[in-house]
This record gives sequence, C-alpha cells and structure tokens, in this order.
Amino acid sequence: MSLPVRPGRRGATEAARAAPAGAAAKADDGARTTRTAAGEAKARAPRQASAGASAKAAPTAAAAAGDTPGTGSAGAAAAGRASAARPAAAAGQRDDEERFVSVVVTVRNEERNLPHLLESLLPQRHLAQVVLVDAISTDRTVAVAQRYENDLPITIVRQACLRGEGRNVGARHATGELLAFIDGDCMAGSRWTESLVRAWGGDPRRVVAGRTVLTGFWAFTKLHRVELARHGIDTSWPSCNLAYPRELFERVGGFDASFITAEDIDLNVRAVDAGAHIVHAPDALVYARARDSITGFVKQAYWNGYGRKQLTRKHGRLWADYSFRDMVRHQGGSFWGLLRMGAGAVGYLTAKRRGPGPQP
Repeated sequence: MSLPVRPGRRGATEAARAAPAGAAAKADDGARTTRTAAGEAKARAPRQASAGASAKAAPTAAAAAGDTPGTGSAGAAAAGRASAARPAAAAGQRDDEERFVSVVVTVRNEERNLPHLLESLLPQRHLAQVVLVDAISTDRTVAVAQRYENDLPITIVRQACLRGEGRNVGARHATGELLAFIDGDCMAGSRWTESLVRAWGGDPRRVVAGRTVLTGFWAFTKLHRVELARHGIDTSWPSCNLAYPRELFERVGGFDASFITAEDIDLNVRAVDAGAHIVHAPDALVYARARDSITGFVKQAYWNGYGRKQLTRKHGRLWADYSFRDMVRHQGGSFWGLLRMGAGAVGYLTAKRRGPGPQP
C-alpha cells in the first residue's frame, strides 16, 4: 500500500480531494460541510453528492448555510495514492514531509475545550487534515474551529449524529491513509501523530492505540478502564486515542452507529475478528478530561454499562471469563469505583430491558 502526497502545512496549496469507493462513497445527506485550508491557491475538485449530480467546493460561510459535498472517483484517489511514499520516507522531514494522517474529531458544545485541542494539533507531523464533525452545537464551537482555518487544514462538517455515526462521517471526508481519532475535550501530546505513524509502520492490518492520561478530579482519574480481551488482544482501547488504516476501517464497516457507547470496543472486536492486531504506542500521548461533576460521572458510568449490554447482545458472552473480583480490582475498591459499578449495572439492566436498537 503506497501513501498519498498530502497537503503541506500553513500556506501550502491543498490537494484535490477524492473519496474512496465502496461504502465510504455514500453521501452524507443533510450534512452541512465546509472544507478550508490556509493559503489555498486553487479551488478543490468538487465531490459528487450522488450519481449525475455535482457540488462545488464552497467557503465556510456557504457550507454553514447547507452546502453538502458528496464523493469523488475512486480512480482519482488511486492515482494520488500511487505516487506517494511509505511512512519511513517521511522520517526527518518537516516542511516538505509527506502528510497522510487525517485527524477525526466529533464535537458538540465544546466551545470551552476545543481551542486546547486545536492548539495541540498545530505542531503535529504528517498531518493531512483535521476533520471536525459538529453534531449541531448550540454554542460557538463552529466559530472557534473557524478561527483556526488559517493555521490548520481543517474540514468542518455539521450533522446531527451520535458519536459512532459522527466518526464515520468524518472518515468519509478524510483524505489521509491513517485515520487518527480523538475527542473534542482532549489535548494531544506534541508528538502524537508522529508516534502513531511510527507504531503503525504502514501495516494495513495494524491498529494503533495510544496512551491516554485522565486529568481532573483525582478520584475519577484513579479509576481504570475494564480490559476486554479478544483472541488474546485487548480491545477496550478508547477511540479518543486510536488510529486505524483507512482500508481496514472501511473493510470492517467503520463504527456501528446504533451504539450509544462502547462503539470503539465493538469496532476493535470486529477488527481483531477480521485478522487485525492492535499495538499500544505509549509515546502517542493524549490528555483526556475526566467528568467535572458527580452527575456527569454517574451519567457516563450509566451509559458505559448500557454500551456493555449492546456489546454482549451483538457479540455474545464477551465477559464470560471476567470475574467480579477483577472488576472490583479495576475499579480500585473505592467509593467512587463502587459508584461507577452501580451506575453501570443500572445502565446494563436498562439496555437489557429495552431490547436491541438505538435509544435516545
């Protein structure tokens, strides 16, 4: 698999976009999209919204009014990829290095936190673009993102959606060969994408999970995620710090949009079942914010439990080999750990009672 020549940093001309064929070529009906890059010298090639209909690339203001792009030809995408170098060829390069990482982030009402994320993406290497999917925020999230148009190759998509669906939308608008997922309330370490690329190594079957450090109230940050092994591989790595080769992501079908939470675990399970392996890259550092209130903490635990039931309904007895003693140990045996377990159990039982299908 060869890698595409991607747009440069600030002041560079952005390459013509071409969406992949297959499932990724489905149009995002109702999405309002803008594609912008600093110092853009030429208009981007239009994407077709459906067979026989084309949509011209528009500036941010026009996209916010409802312009929606579709998909380009698979042949153009293949031509761009054929002329590119492997990740190793980019080592040591800066201004002229190859750029093949698309950072995908879904947000809603992240006006306060988004500047920290976008500032942390400014020094990243190998960055082809940042795709920001806004789930129709009611605050100034989009305005904040627009302030970075001259500093980052940013694509803004506005569409009402849950997290899994939003990440799929972002992936369909991505130009890079490596999709790096992160959340709007996170901050990336200065060598985040560089470390992801190094750990990936161009392997089409390799998923890279970075190291996520929780910040905030100390009691919440001491609690650990509950690991879930599939064929001996941990699949519980969160999608706030996770990188997938585009081809693998499309082959396994992307995120399951019916999941409320745990959509990242579901994706990892399906990837492992398809022959992929997940490697941990401790140097790919992301700082994630723990919930800042007891109410938020309990709600998060509730929906995590809800997602666990969705997992078992889809994949069977995933937790059959997991003991209650291990569960307590991972929760730290503290009051907050037990509270999280209790709220998660309520969410699990609620999902069981409601049955299959997405719930509000």
